[in-house]
Amino acid sequence: MDICSDLLLSVTHAIGEVLKPPQDEANLDARINRHFCWLYPYRKKYKHLVAGSPSEKIKSLIKNDLKRAWRINLNTWQPDLKVWMALKKVHSSTYESFLKSSNSTLKDYSFDQFLEDLETKNCLLKRSSLHAESEHVRSLPTRISRIIKEATLQRFVTTKVSHTSLKRQDAIVIPSPLEVTLDILTMPNNPASRSIAIFALKSLLLYSFDLIPEELEAGPHDKRGKITIKNVIDAFEFNRTSLSPRDRSKGKDKLPPNLFSSLAAHRSTGLVRAILSMLGYFDIRIKPSIEYKTFVDMMEQLITDRKDSKIVKYEASKIFEYDLASDRQDLPYSSDIINLIWGVQIALRGAETLFQGGLKFSSRGGMVLAIHGSAGSGKTSLSLSICAALSLFGIETEFITTEEGANDLKTRVQNILGTLPRDLGINNTSSQEWLSVTHFDKSDFESREGEFSPIDIITEDIEVLIDPLKAAYNNALSEKQVPLPCANVVVIDGLHHAIASNLTPRERNGLIKFIEQCRKFNALVILTVGEEVGSSIDYLVDTVVKLEHSYVNDRHSKPDRRILLQKARHQVFAPGSHGFSMSGDDGVRFTPQASYLLEEFATLKPSLPDVSLSKSFLNRSFADEDLKHFPQNESPNPRQVKQLSDINLSAVPARLGVDIFQGSHIFVNGDGSAGKAAFALKIAASPWISDGKIPVSSKARDRVLVISFLYPSTYYENIVERLDLIRQFEYPEFKKPMNPTKIETIHLYPGHLEPDVLFNRILWKIEQARLEGDSFSSVVIDGIHNVFLQFPKIEARRLFFPQLFNALRSLNITLIVTHTLLSIRTGHEAARVALDDEKSDALKHALVHKMDYSVNISPSRKFETQDDDPGEGIAEKAPDFISYEPRPFVVAVNSAIGQSLPSKEPELYWSRERLVLYHESSLLQTEVDLFGNKVVT
Repeated sequence: MDICSDLLLSVTHAIGEVLKPPQDEANLDARINRHFCWLYPYRKKYKHLVAGSPSEKIKSLIKNDLKRAWRINLNTWQPDLKVWMALKKVHSSTYESFLKSSNSTLKDYSFDQFLEDLETKNCLLKRSSLHAESEHVRSLPTRISRIIKEATLQRFVTTKVSHTSLKRQDAIVIPSPLEVTLDILTMPNNPASRSIAIFALKSLLLYSFDLIPEELEAGPHDKRGKITIKNVIDAFEFNRTSLSPRDRSKGKDKLPPNLFSSLAAHRSTGLVRAILSMLGYFDIRIKPSIEYKTFVDMMEQLITDRKDSKIVKYEASKIFEYDLASDRQDLPYSSDIINLIWGVQIALRGAETLFQGGLKFSSRGGMVLAIHGSAGSGKTSLSLSICAALSLFGIETEFITTEEGANDLKTRVQNILGTLPRDLGINNTSSQEWLSVTHFDKSDFESREGEFSPIDIITEDIEVLIDPLKAAYNNALSEKQVPLPCANVVVIDGLHHAIASNLTPRERNGLIKFIEQCRKFNALVILTVGEEVGSSIDYLVDTVVKLEHSYVNDRHSKPDRRILLQKARHQVFAPGSHGFSMSGDDGVRFTPQASYLLEEFATLKPSLPDVSLSKSFLNRSFADEDLKHFPQNESPNPRQVKQLSDINLSAVPARLGVDIFQGSHIFVNGDGSAGKAAFALKIAASPWISDGKIPVSSKARDRVLVISFLYPSTYYENIVERLDLIRQFEYPEFKKPMNPTKIETIHLYPGHLEPDVLFNRILWKIEQARLEGDSFSSVVIDGIHNVFLQFPKIEARRLFFPQLFNALRSLNITLIVTHTLLSIRTGHEAARVALDDEKSDALKHALVHKMDYSVNISPSRKFETQDDDPGEGIAEKAPDFISYEPRPFVVAVNSAIGQSLPSKEPELYWSRERLVLYHESSLLQTEVDLFGNKVVT
């Protein structure tokens, strides 16, 4: 991407704003946002960089004042050609204004030349006066400011605690600006865009470190050093040794950046560490004696031309060093980094997991990929999607087909990548620019039968194909461009129409000759064949992919598309069967197995609940006589809210429950319809309290993801709206009104839902919220009992929920799971008959043992009347509050992490109609502690 270097430098400056004294926190968002005002010209091309999130608290980076200031600056700037060249992709009206304000020597400066020059310069707007004018800058949180604040503060606080044994414990620890830039460049609503961002930053780093991957041929005048696979493996061995606790090191050896070493091997080590920091495995530790400005200057030196730098001789290791990120316990496999450096990223959702970082090519040059499959399995769509994804990097395709016509293929490719090209501002949907199609009919083979074999007919014009391959190859050898492992793509679609199930020697030799010619020019060759002849060519190819399109006997089930990775000679990959889809606005996409996604979490440290942040919901209950003031099953109207305020209601901080720590997993079980969904949302929407006393304003607003096996989204939205109104009476210590809870719902309909599809959908939704700058704080899984019978494929995957819980644990998200014990009343002495059978025992066993808290909500048997249970009669006289609370539900805490369980008397009740906890005031005595707080004894 053409703005990576500028964005990286701006992120580096913005991180420095977060590190300034706490008294400047009030203006922190404005100080961060001002470093990105220069993005204004790109507001249409890169919408995700400046747009707000669906959340009402994340604003767009661009405000009207900035738009007006931009236009004013354009009209008042002096006719300085260098400044004007800093603006990229300007339209003709700007060019005309420039000519009117410039001197006569520039009158012959053409618009085409103007645009060409603009493309070769860095955007310098951030160095103009507009950059410093705070009145034009958004002062509220934006997506960029939230991402930078969260990443920087999280790293700094966590590292400050964990590094107390170091002599350098007061060092400034920050996230890598490369990691933050990668998050900003990634589109929240399109996971495939991460591959584009990784490719762009990888290319920037290779150029900055003056390196080129070995086996990728450079231009004749290219003097860059070579990075070898051995360099990467050696770097990993050194890093693992440095990070392993031994003697006095405690696993905290210095990891210098090796930025400006004269040895290519040393710079290769620095490149590997920079890439690891980009992927979030390394933090950056700045020595306390070094001003942050020096680090900023060095980052600017890294991403600009080193030959013109004035501080090249300054030793980078005296400024900063790398350290294992505070949330990591290990590094990834070295093969993943090898794939990333040598391979080409495929911008399809899930491809990054399937190909473990990138599609790596042969050391001989090029690559041959065979795609097997039956008719209608998606072979042509997959090959087109790979070509379209590579076209985003300027790679062109020669498509030879024996099936569809040229116009049909070019029509299909319009939406093959979904909205990704349009969101990136890339007009690759105009397939005329990168897709050349040659069509052969079966009649072409029949008319020349005997004279030529079909494969000869396809490859006889190979010299015509060689010319564009050679041209693309030579264009990739420019001195400053990082060579791509692939210069062009050649597709032979429907090869099974041209050859028999067993290749004749002539056909084999013709195909080999064709492939070897393509390899000479670093071409990717894709062969699509039917199942009947697929295995006959596997020995000729580097990678084999099989597509399956299975129909099940149940006509009510959706057909299942799968992609099976069978072979890859030159790289590690994710072998096995994965989901494959090619419908809807998302285009062609993969759904990796949950097991491979969990491998990505293996390097994270196990996350335990954070006892410094808690929710005191279970410790706050109203007196039973106060229940009559709360409306039932509806939101309080303004008159009722005023009445509640007038009587000065507040929840008594009774020690009836336990604190719920941040990042905990809570299992809410119960008999019948006790309002467990509302109870779970009550926990999720409760504000965070720091150290048991101080409200945390930044955590006062929660964003909750509901995974519902029961109700649609409106059901939960109505509950949350009521809960937000009630909170102000439960938490009087919050002086300011709390922000409303943001809730999103994944509503699942009964059916044959694939476990891997749901697993990916949940994790992608969580990642989308993080990239929007507004992460989910809690996840509610409501109605997990409905999985049985209604979701047979998830029921059959016994490890699905344990795997999902482990993933959420690694992400440090508070999880609340609701489960209902199904039973019915019989009307005779055996009052209830349980409907659950042994099928749910395994799930409940996993839930109880994986959860930090176990809470049971069941109807109270203490005050049952004769009408409630004809078999038992009246247990004892019902209290007065029964008249307006039809059936009390007892809340029992059966387990709580790190806390003693409360006594069962007096009981704590849950009102499913009023959504509050309450107690019998006649059984409690209230005292006042030294701080003036009511305490129930």
